Amino acid sequence: MPLTRDFKELVRRHVAEDLAFGEALLREGIEMMLAGGVETGKAVLRDYTKATTSSEKLGEATGNQRKTEPLSQETDRPKDRPKIGR
Repeated sequence: MPLTRDFKELVRRHVAEDLAFGEALLREGIEMMLAGGVETGKAVLRDYTKATTSSEKLGEATGNQRKTEPLSQETDRPKDRPKIGR
């Protein structure tokens, strides 16, 4: 289930206001990945990263630039799925 914008904003605010919360979130993401919950750990780390830095700064730090154009729906659709509404 996708997170709502309100929840993401709540996480961002908590991380900004409470250093211990941010550290716990980071630790939880790492521990989850080490315990085998890679996808959940990545989601927690993604929340932490989004709360602590901008995507532009992260791209500069890692050498990965954010894609500026989203993929079209046509390229996202698996080839074997029929087109809807056409």
